[in-house]
Amino acid sequence: MNYLVKKGIPKKRLTPKGYGESKPRVPNKNDDGSDNPESRAKNRRTEFKVIGEMDVEVNYKE
Repeated sequence: MNYLVKKGIPKKRLTPKGYGESKPRVPNKNDDGSDNPESRAKNRRTEFKVIGEMDVEVNYKE
């Protein structure tokens, strides 16, 4: 969220939501019930939806 604000997206247009534990992409456990660090890494992600247009141009290049 901070990155998008620094790039010019108004903070009032952003709503952060965390779904890592409630909506994992892959199971966090192995078949034997042990923890799977690789899967947990895949579930640590950021997703966002573009829901409108802005009246200003935003530069996305670093």
